[in-house]
Amino acid sequence: MADTARTIADLLVLFADNTSGDVSEQDTRDLIVTFVQAFGSMYMESNATATPIAVLGTWYKIAGTTTAGISLYDFTMPANNRLTYSDTITRHAHILGFATITSGSNNQVGEIAVFKNGVIVPGSVVEFKCLSAGDPITVPIVAETNMAPTDYVEAFILNETAANDMTVEYFKLRVEGNVH
Repeated sequence: MADTARTIADLLVLFADNTSGDVSEQDTRDLIVTFVQAFGSMYMESNATATPIAVLGTWYKIAGTTTAGISLYDFTMPANNRLTYSDTITRHAHILGFATITSGSNNQVGEIAVFKNGVIVPGSVVEFKCLSAGDPITVPIVAETNMAPTDYVEAFILNETAANDMTVEYFKLRVEGNVH
């Protein structure tokens, strides 16, 4: 039988007191699998692909080729700049990372944020300013959200100053999911 992650509520019922001795070896394995943290990461290094900014103040998915982290557990990276949760239970996800950004123009104010399933994650927006053309700025990426099976996260960027492209040269995003 396959080991199966279960919800906290299911585990609390199953392991309430176990006075009847109904907890099987499989139930114990399911308990262990449930509490193993889900995680995944992706990164870019020396990316030269600019994210085209066609409309001022509009979010665009960061362009470039991402590489999956060393190991993914209950996450996949089916496309560039996308981590998809693949387990069967909902988890509370902590999302951490950074982006090093440049612009071809001076004094460009932008924002970067995490999106889940194409919608901005509240509290994840970070504003930055590229002072000189080609001069990089590094900004943190931090977010929290719940992730259900097949949910995915991506990083988006916008330019508040003008419809000028921005390049995310270095990028790392890590998602860690815990049972809640």
